[in-house]
Amino acid sequence: MHELGGGLESWQALADMLADQVRVVRFDQRGSGGSYSPVEAFTTDDLVDDLEAVVAKLGIDHPVHLVGAAFGAAQCISYAARHPDAVASLTLLAPALSVSTPSAAVMRERAAGALAGGMASIETLSLDRSWPPDRRTDRFDDYRQRFLTTDPRGYAWAHEAMTATDVHGELAGLRVSTLVMAGSHDVVRPPTLLREEFAASASAQVVEIDASHFLAVENPRAVVDHLARFLDLPPRQSGLERPVHRDGDPLDTEQRAAVQEAIDGTRGRMPEPMRAWIQSPELARRAQSLGETLRYHTSLEPRLSELAVITTARLWRSEYEWCVHAPLAEEAGIAATAVESLRGGRRPRGLLSDEAVIVDLCVALHCERRVSDPLFDRASRTLGAKALAEVVGILGYYTLVSMTLNTYRLGEDAAPSPFPDV
Repeated sequence: MHELGGGLESWQALADMLADQVRVVRFDQRGSGGSYSPVEAFTTDDLVDDLEAVVAKLGIDHPVHLVGAAFGAAQCISYAARHPDAVASLTLLAPALSVSTPSAAVMRERAAGALAGGMASIETLSLDRSWPPDRRTDRFDDYRQRFLTTDPRGYAWAHEAMTATDVHGELAGLRVSTLVMAGSHDVVRPPTLLREEFAASASAQVVEIDASHFLAVENPRAVVDHLARFLDLPPRQSGLERPVHRDGDPLDTEQRAAVQEAIDGTRGRMPEPMRAWIQSPELARRAQSLGETLRYHTSLEPRLSELAVITTARLWRSEYEWCVHAPLAEEAGIAATAVESLRGGRRPRGLLSDEAVIVDLCVALHCERRVSDPLFDRASRTLGAKALAEVVGILGYYTLVSMTLNTYRLGEDAAPSPFPDV
């Protein structure tokens, strides 16, 4: 059950990740998304009636696992109170159990604004607290577009329904296993508040994830990881086996020579992408040699070369590459706050001039496929001709590394994804 102002797309990333493990049912609630524009006001009970109707229409077997976000979480609690034997578990993301009097006044003002001036007129009021500007990624742009096309009348009536809702009493009577997820950066429903509200529930556990208020949209991977553990879901299917060299696999003469060359070099080992490249020994030999040169033998400080690597890794969502090089970047002198901003998909603030040039070059080449004259001039003056050529080489080589790791799914099982989005 989605949040106020959301829709079934709020669950898209979760549905995709869980598709091979469980049946996921989501729908646009009354007055939201692609649902019809209501002709009269409705209540939370009406929304729970709708959930009952969907379950019955689709013939969904009981018991069900309900997942709800914010106001949608309150509806899940009400459904579980009506049908205690039909619900196997509750997963509640930043749940809104009730609305205080001051908050109700703000919500009514926001609803009135939507009716009078459309959704664009309340964008700042609605989204700046829910998804702070300094935490926004490209996922926010998609969410914002959906928000702006929300039916103002349905949005306003959903506000009225929510302000009249209080499910504390229903929650107190439940004995169903419950997982509560709190966003560590959520100022709307902060973790401290949720821990207080669920402290008396012996069947509830509260966990924090790296997100603001819209947990499932901002950090779906973390939500799925916690949900999978909570529901004890089977491991995700990895799909088609990707042919890569595993330790102990036989190697022919050319392959052994290529691997030995890597072991005898600066690295002292076979680099991870070489497990795929080794199917073409000459490619493996030349690629790892180029990588050794670009990583260890350029004129760049490690601070700058590692920054170029992790920026490339983030743009390509190369998990293994990021996990290896992010600590190295910090050790080399990149501020931890800058590394964290990159991990979250945001441009770091407070970079030194040479660091800013590295990030800007990487973004320009990956996103625009070109380097503008002003950026080229700034990069040349800041880095010098030799270092600039080396930076371009690093970006190209680690793009090859990222493509290889992502194609062959190398290193994906080493740790949970470091990135907040899919």
